[in-house]
Amino acid sequence: MSTIDSSRPLGSPAPAVSDRLDGWKEIAAYLDREVRTVQRWEKSEGLPVHRQQHDKLGTVWAVKAELDDWQTQRQAKPPDTDEEEEGEKEGQSPAWLKLALMTLGVIAIAAAGYWVYKHPPFGPKQERKVMLVVLPFENTSGDPKQEYFSDGLTEEMIAQLGKLNPQRLGVIARTTSMTYKHTTKTASAIGRELGADYILEGSVFRSQQRVRITGQLIQVKDQTHVWANTYDSDLSDTLVLQNNVAQAVAREVEIKLTPGAQARLEQPRPLNPQAHDAYLKGLDSWNSRTEAGFRQSIDDFSLAIAKDPNYALAYVGLADAYASTGFYGARPPREVYPEAKKAALRALEIDDTLAEAHDALGDVRAEYDWDFPGAESEFRAAIQYNSSDARAHEVYALLLARLGRTREALNEIQQAKQIDPGSPFIRTHVGVIYYYARQFDQALAACEEARDRYPSFALAHMWVGVVDIQKGLYDPGIAELQESLKLAPGNSYLEALLAYADAMAGKRDAARGILHDLQTLRQQKYVSPAYIGLIYTGLNDKNSAFGWADLALQERSVWLIYLKAEPMVDPLRSDERFLKLTQAVGLGL
Repeated sequence: MSTIDSSRPLGSPAPAVSDRLDGWKEIAAYLDREVRTVQRWEKSEGLPVHRQQHDKLGTVWAVKAELDDWQTQRQAKPPDTDEEEEGEKEGQSPAWLKLALMTLGVIAIAAAGYWVYKHPPFGPKQERKVMLVVLPFENTSGDPKQEYFSDGLTEEMIAQLGKLNPQRLGVIARTTSMTYKHTTKTASAIGRELGADYILEGSVFRSQQRVRITGQLIQVKDQTHVWANTYDSDLSDTLVLQNNVAQAVAREVEIKLTPGAQARLEQPRPLNPQAHDAYLKGLDSWNSRTEAGFRQSIDDFSLAIAKDPNYALAYVGLADAYASTGFYGARPPREVYPEAKKAALRALEIDDTLAEAHDALGDVRAEYDWDFPGAESEFRAAIQYNSSDARAHEVYALLLARLGRTREALNEIQQAKQIDPGSPFIRTHVGVIYYYARQFDQALAACEEARDRYPSFALAHMWVGVVDIQKGLYDPGIAELQESLKLAPGNSYLEALLAYADAMAGKRDAARGILHDLQTLRQQKYVSPAYIGLIYTGLNDKNSAFGWADLALQERSVWLIYLKAEPMVDPLRSDERFLKLTQAVGLGL
């Protein structure tokens, strides 16, 4: 390369062509200002402009996302007097006229406000959303093996309450709720931490074919118990008991049920106790987020379906389990994603208002079908049916980030974070979105925050390492990736990332050693060819990188959906083979 970018650390890639503005004219046009204005802003207000040196000549360029962030921060500042003077020079309204118009505007707004005060508009008043957290139900059976049952009922209760009226009632998600298992914190402390107005706590006792659920609703502001009750019935009536609790909560917090929620509560579907038990075991296995857990959950959900062929949530669980084994590289995509799609579609046949089923189908559309508009449609449907579905906001945010729609992605991930503030995945994915936008400082700060909060979470260490490498911080980046491998040993993707990092740091022998190990391992179990191609990219062997990418295309490797946004593949973007590859994936750069 004959160019040097003095504003960027050595080894970090240039932004995607579609995100880059070359020269003052393009920068000024993007900001809708004169060239001299943006030149003045660079000096006086820190407009993010980069410079490149070509032999004895120099050029400037900027990144759209950085300009967008700068504009957002600037809008919060008071107007600049120099800009008012400049406006007069450029033919805009003089400052005294602007001041007069602003004064008239204030008077008009005040008059309108007084009229509205005296004449309230028709229609319901927009009320603040009530926030509720469901603490993990206590297992009072005395048998630790029954924890899956009480935890499963907690998760079902969260989902049930989240559908009552998503516009008026927000329910904190499962991941955050589970962090309070066996907590000794007071209701006021939990309420402050989560911004919750109410806390639902309870216990579950199961013995043979009977179940007893005890629940109590606590108002956080004064810690009063506004409702408490105990329900006892056969296991086949467990859903009826949950519905009774949901109706009581809705009544006490004065939430009007949506028609769909009302119908579900009044006419709960029959429940096969054996199918329900297998389903709850499947949830417990899947939530372990391990390869063994995913495999076990497939067996559990399949058993639930065998016992009850119309169990929609069991089909959702099966779809998630199959997709997870493909996404995390445990099994070939062509082997598992068709099964995931079939299960998700069957769930929607049974209940097309099930947000979880739209989530599951959206995953397949994005990760295997490479139908990104279709995936977006499914995620939006999930949010429509249950806006308290943190996972829907999260996966939708990541889809938007991969497509370069950073602002929308950040909005969705923030909504996910509000619903599930204790999720290490969501907190890490905030940084991932910045990473794809090539805002590496913000990315590193978010990923480090997640790592420090969850030191045993391998994914957070991984992303800190990945961002470090893009910033040219090779030693700390390699150390983070090594730590992630200690926490998740045997993960072939983490090993490929470590080899890539070694290659970028000039440790080519170490990189080739891992490369050889993965190629050998591929003869024994599934290893995505995209991982091998990534290592060759770090080694600057483009021909080999594209060769393995073609194989990844044939196998429909999930990793290919990141091509548009992934900084690690920037060295390949100028090659015509890269354009063909992205078009084949449906990204069409």
